[in-house]
Amino acid sequence: MKEKAVSKNKAASIYKIAAAAIFAALIAVGAFIKVPMYPVPITMQMLFTFLAVLLLGKWGGTVSVLIYILIGLLGLPVFSFGGGLTSFLKPSFGYILGFAAGNFLSGLFIDKLRIKSVKGYFAALTLNSLIIYIIGVTYLYLIMTLYLQKNVAATTLIVDYFLIFIPGDVLKALAASFIAFRVKPVTDKFQKRNS
Repeated sequence: MKEKAVSKNKAASIYKIAAAAIFAALIAVGAFIKVPMYPVPITMQMLFTFLAVLLLGKWGGTVSVLIYILIGLLGLPVFSFGGGLTSFLKPSFGYILGFAAGNFLSGLFIDKLRIKSVKGYFAALTLNSLIIYIIGVTYLYLIMTLYLQKNVAATTLIVDYFLIFIPGDVLKALAASFIAFRVKPVTDKFQKRNS
């Protein structure tokens, strides 16, 4: 009996690791599905980041992003601007850091409120987006002004690096919410069977 429990724990751990790795890969692919803009391109990363937290929870969703960040910092060109340790100096790197914080905090929100509806998922992803933008825009401002020595007006920050992305991000959040609502019961059933 004890061996069966250990075997199920191994299966659950393998599932969680594999799922996090798959979503890290999807986030990397999403970096290359993009509309080029300066200095922050529009990408599909947020869709996969959103799906990671909705389907894997706060820990799995956050680990997916952290794996993605780690492989990018190790030099694999998985970011929309490349990869390597100098990625910290790119203006858009703050948005990537925001993915991890956003996934953790929105996952916590989902857990605390026991959200299982499209409307609830969308609310959690709205929180996720706000966290991403607070971190991303702040980081962008600091890199642009302190490192690149460029003046950036507050209106430019708000309009060009936040407001312009909202319509696309609302669509991504809606799509992720509907997809998760349909897929999550299946993944939950699979995960319960193997844990």
